[in-house]
Amino acid sequence: MPKSMTLLNVGLFAASVLTACSVGRSGEFTTIKDGDYKVVIRSEEPLHSGVHNIDICVLAVGDTDFPPRRREAQCFFQGYDLDGLKVKWLAPRYINVYVKDGWVSSFKNNAVVSLKGTPRAVAFHISLYDLSSYPPGSVP
Repeated sequence: MPKSMTLLNVGLFAASVLTACSVGRSGEFTTIKDGDYKVVIRSEEPLHSGVHNIDICVLAVGDTDFPPRRREAQCFFQGYDLDGLKVKWLAPRYINVYVKDGWVSSFKNNAVVSLKGTPRAVAFHISLYDLSSYPPGSVP
């Protein structure tokens, strides 16, 4: 095989691998606003694996970065293959998360959002509820 043909084949193979890695990620975003803040839920299925990863973070309404740069402070939930996920604002700084079934990999009962250009930080309290222990149709 000529050298130019080999280089072309290697180039096409590399392009197809890079395309598969970048295109294989799908994601959906759900935003729940409350005043100056929003909860963002990202659901993604890496490389069409059948596993749906969920990340939940608190951001200021104007923020568009996800995941946020200060992920450890703003993000409070990671899980996968969840059924019956619901997120509700209980009050301006209180968030309830409800899960019926699935796997929770990481959960913190607090999140902190630092506002750009100010030294002020806002703390949020998060509660996690297992809906499998409640009768059908009832949410605390």
